[in-house]
Amino acid sequence: MDHESTRTLADALGASGHRRRQHPDCDARFRYLNNQAKSQLRRDLPMISVDTKKKGRVGEDPGYKNGGRECQPQGSP
Repeated sequence: MDHESTRTLADALGASGHRRRQHPDCDARFRYLNNQAKSQLRRDLPMISVDTKKKGRVGEDPGYKNGGRECQPQGSP
């Protein structure tokens, strides 16, 4: 979802009565993470981004199977 779509969705939700709640330190946390990422990239070190909000089922039971996916650039990473 691009920035404009996100803003449009947020505006529509706000207009229909949904309040936007943001943790007071949210901006500071993202600035910190961004600075860490830039530092890693400047030193040509690897950086991994993990989305931890999605809840997935795990385990050996076939009902818990979540194959996931792995994205890599073409060629040798």
